[in-house]
Amino acid sequence: MILYHWTTPDRLPSIMQHGLLRSKGRPGNSGCLSENVVWFTSSGGADALTPTLKQRRAMLRECGVLCGPKTTHIPDSTVCLRAIIRSSDKRLVNFTRWHKSHYRHSQPFVGPDVWFYRGDIPASSLTVVKHRPKGLPYYRLYGFPVTPENEDDLLAARIGPPEYVAGHRDVA
Repeated sequence: MILYHWTTPDRLPSIMQHGLLRSKGRPGNSGCLSENVVWFTSSGGADALTPTLKQRRAMLRECGVLCGPKTTHIPDSTVCLRAIIRSSDKRLVNFTRWHKSHYRHSQPFVGPDVWFYRGDIPASSLTVVKHRPKGLPYYRLYGFPVTPENEDDLLAARIGPPEYVAGHRDVA
């Protein structure tokens, strides 16, 4: 199975020397996963890092976290690495399936293309495949009123904190 790992440029020299080592970094609301793993996506496109409108709406309603059209789960990760892992490898786990089996009453804020691996990936198994521009971070809404009437405008970045609206301004 071809999988992709996004990282920051400053980490690339160490990764290419030592490989991808398990860490506690986690996507979305996966704080429930306490073990050290390597995170992947099965989609190599930068859109794999962008929450869907449904996920952004859930994050706003459930957590007061505002994500606009240019928000990404890991905004500073601009380098994409490719790894090939056998789909039969028991250490490879689909995060959405894992989350549903452990937390039946909540939804993860990431899509079904997110995977974690309970092992390290040697540098010899990695290839740098692409770069992308930085994304925009999440915004925590403190004191900004969220109502059913303004929810769509917030998610489209037509209203909200000034730096949020400005950052998303050129989205079609």
